Amino acid sequence: MYVLATSVFVNFIVQNVDHSKQVVFYVVIDEINHGAMQVWFAMNDYKAATIEVQNDDDFNWLNTSYIPVLKQLRDEETQSYYFKDSPDIIDQSELPEGKVCFASGKPAKKWALWSQNY
Repeated sequence: MYVLATSVFVNFIVQNVDHSKQVVFYVVIDEINHGAMQVWFAMNDYKAATIEVQNDDDFNWLNTSYIPVLKQLRDEETQSYYFKDSPDIIDQSELPEGKVCFASGKPAKKWALWSQNY
């Protein structure tokens, strides 16, 4: 998903500039998606634009002293609250009468919590 979104963004920019050979993109991505992103941009040409894909772990200067929110995100309690399936944060109340599913338009049967962990 990240590869596709990044590719669409890069493609849009290079299609709408006069001198795409002078455009440089620095894509900083997590370790999990790094390999896929590198392969994608190595195999595809974007009108001779330069695309550098880098792993965010390679930025040792990117730490909690510069970005305080990183300290919060690395905190175990914060991670368990936001990124784990905790019954404390899931609303299990009854559905109102006549509630329909936003995707299908059919009558809803139960609540569902959708999320993506990063």
